Amino acid sequence: MIHIEYQRDLNHNYVILESPGAVDTGTYQVRMILSNDIDGLLHCSIRGVDGQTLYCYEITSMQSLKSVYEFKNIQSDFLIHLYEQILHALELMEQFLLNLNDLILLPELIFLSPESNEINFCFLPGYEKGIQKELRDLMEYLLPKIDHKDQTAVTAGYGLYRVIAEEHCDIEALREALNVQKTSVVQPDVLPDDPEDQEPEDIEREKILDDFFSSSDEAKDEDSFDEKTLGIGIGLSLTVLIILYKIFSLPLWICLVILCLSGGGATAAYLVKSGKLKKGNEAPVPPPQREKPFSFINSDKERKKEDRNLPPLYGKTELLGNTQTHSSPQLIPLSSQNADPIPLNKELILVGKLSSAVDGIIDSPAVSRIHAKIKKTDGSYYIGDLNSRNGTFVNGNPITGEDEVKLNSGDEVTFADLTYRIVF
Repeated sequence: MIHIEYQRDLNHNYVILESPGAVDTGTYQVRMILSNDIDGLLHCSIRGVDGQTLYCYEITSMQSLKSVYEFKNIQSDFLIHLYEQILHALELMEQFLLNLNDLILLPELIFLSPESNEINFCFLPGYEKGIQKELRDLMEYLLPKIDHKDQTAVTAGYGLYRVIAEEHCDIEALREALNVQKTSVVQPDVLPDDPEDQEPEDIEREKILDDFFSSSDEAKDEDSFDEKTLGIGIGLSLTVLIILYKIFSLPLWICLVILCLSGGGATAAYLVKSGKLKKGNEAPVPPPQREKPFSFINSDKERKKEDRNLPPLYGKTELLGNTQTHSSPQLIPLSSQNADPIPLNKELILVGKLSSAVDGIIDSPAVSRIHAKIKKTDGSYYIGDLNSRNGTFVNGNPITGEDEVKLNSGDEVTFADLTYRIVF
């Protein structure tokens, strides 16, 4: 079992690995790793402490694979990207004649850079664990974390694992398997012609549209029916008047009066029914309004309108100090008036200044893009530093490496140069 330690100086973070055996700095492997920055491998230096040789890898502003995916599922795009980076590192190691069996693929020693989207690995001379076993152990760690709703991720993950688990898996076999899985990521679009292929939201949307148009058609049919009825009624009235005039020889002026009264009455009845004529001073009926979705903003505005109509409150007003209550635990800024509180309303909260990647945004040049994490475990909150450049402190004490410090209400947490107080 490899021993892992973490250290930090003023502005840098390091992961420290003890050498598996005696180190000869004159050997080719050691000289290559110390004097060259190889793409995909962490920059390394050597220190001697108490007769031990330590390899120091700089990990400032990087996060380990284990910490990033502690509460997240792995998607197909990241899985393919991870294996591309592993393949790239192995190819460069071959070019530099480095031993592939000295590459470490432990989740806690694979580091992701949020700025460049690069993945970096530790090369430890003398490690000799075996690249095939390292790959197999890595995949056995990743497979349970794959999002099994992502069929592409499942296919890519288990397809690659099947190749790695074979007795002899070289870099060519890995390259071929990777190319096969990359082509499987692109899938043809499926048109939801069959209702069984449609999402519930699409079916519900179609149902709503069908109801809307069918109700509109019914309204049109009803209006058309009313107009036809009015026309038939006027036609019958004219027919009756012609019969009365021709057969019974009624005076023409009487026939005209009857025609005006019957036609006017029928027209008035039609207008009243269709809503185009209102009786007396009756107020128009407003059209039905759709119920608005609940919103705290709308509720606040409506509540303010209602408050203006309330009678004034009488009695003595007393100040009870700070009676502000918090619906959930949060970090309250102390050192900056412009900073916003950070609510702790999720199982994992990332803090930093990279707005696209964190939950609690701190706008300060001294704060790293992804600076720290706060996670909730068994009802308690724990904070850990994510290899930030200027550090994370609880009540003035720095958090180092993978350590996690339990937070209590009233504790002061400092991210670089900004201090917050946690309130439960």
